[in-house]
Amino acid sequence: MFAESVLFNLVLFTAGQVVAYLSLRTGRRVRGLALLMGAWVLADIALLQRFAFGRADWVFYTALLAWQLWSLFELIAFITARIRRSRPSTLLRREALYRAGFTHYLRDELPEAIANFRQILRRDPWDVPAALALGTASARAGDLSGARTWLRTARALDVDGEFTDAIGDEISRLLGAASNPPEPDPEPAPPTPEAQRPAEARKRGRQRIRSSR
Repeated sequence: MFAESVLFNLVLFTAGQVVAYLSLRTGRRVRGLALLMGAWVLADIALLQRFAFGRADWVFYTALLAWQLWSLFELIAFITARIRRSRPSTLLRREALYRAGFTHYLRDELPEAIANFRQILRRDPWDVPAALALGTASARAGDLSGARTWLRTARALDVDGEFTDAIGDEISRLLGAASNPPEPDPEPAPPTPEAQRPAEARKRGRQRIRSSR
């Protein structure tokens, strides 16, 4: 069976590990680490079932096909994303989305700004300024958890350290906002007896006028 070919599986496994390594090197640590560890675990299960226990059952084929499809998917996705991010059409669209996003941000139209920055990252998941802008806009919108996630993503993607200071400043502001949440407006105090007396006097005066009539 072709799926059980030693050469095919060796090439596919190596390609998957290379993609995992490149993902780690380019800042996509969670995805790279998941593929790195997951492929080894699934491959070990398949090897144990096939050679240690001598079984080619559903456990063997499930583990084998799972890491094959996973590695193949990540290989295609990585190559496609790296090619797409350098295309002229992607770069032009990126500039347009940046302009629109910052215009919405300056107008305090935060949902629209966040949507624009998200579109940039869907086209180029390695875009550090977009991740930084998304974290900043999320923090301003009050989504501190989302802001923290995106600022950490920006810091992981910034492998050259070009945006270290800007990301650090935003994280410091975020930590300050989280440690000093805005105080709720105080509830209005009940009226004092002194404040009630004029109203009661007016009420008694109206009653006297009615009785005199």
